[in-house]
Formats: sequence, C-alpha cells, structure tokens
Amino acid sequence: MRVYVYGTLLSPEAIFTSEPPLAQEEIISLISTGATRQELSSGNVLAGRAAMLLVQQLYRKIVKKGEPTESNTAFNRLDLDLGTVDPRTGQQQATVRFKIDDHLVLTGDVGVRGDFRGKLKYLIRFR
Repeated sequence: MRVYVYGTLLSPEAIFTSEPPLAQEEIISLISTGATRQELSSGNVLAGRAAMLLVQQLYRKIVKKGEPTESNTAFNRLDLDLGTVDPRTGQQQATVRFKIDDHLVLTGDVGVRGDFRGKLKYLIRFR
C-alpha cells in the first residue's frame, strides 16, 4: 500500500494505491483497522477485536498503572498488542515489543495458528 499526500498544510489531499489494486475505502479500512470492510462486517471479527481491546486495556491498567519508581524498568520498556492483524497472512496475532535501548527493539509475533516470528529492529531517527 502506498499513500501519496500532497497539497498545503491546511488542505492536504491523499491518493491511496495498493498492489493488488483495491478501492480507496478498502485501503483506508486496512490501514486504520487492519481488516477489510467485509471482514469488519462479520460478527466474529468484531467480537474478537472488542475482546482484544478489553484485554489490552486491562493489561495497561494492571501492569502499566501509575508512574514507575525507576525510569527504566522492564515493564516500562515492554509493550503488548493483542488482536493486531498480520499483513502477510491476514490472521490475528499477538505482538510483544521490548525496547532494549534507544536504537534496538526486540519484537515477537505469535499468530492464531501458533506460528512465531521474532525480529530485532535497529531504529534510525531523522530529526
């Protein structure tokens, strides 16, 4: 998917393209929710997403509540996302990210079928 943004700051315009070609509404739906409009109309997908959002909120309330006593605790550097959609398979997955330092992030994805993918990312920031 590609998004071409042009125009002025006060009135930007955007063109969405993808390979294979999809309608702009489908591309926007995939970018914003991780699912197509047809998938979102299914009750199972909506129920699954609602359950995952609830689990995420509980996780953030219980594990990440309040300010940590140390600025660099392990829980402060750990992030859990449940119910995200794997762009390669279209299946839901759970993602765990652990920030090692300002440039290194360790990421692990577990799909609904039990397949696991681990990545070590090196972040380059342009200022």
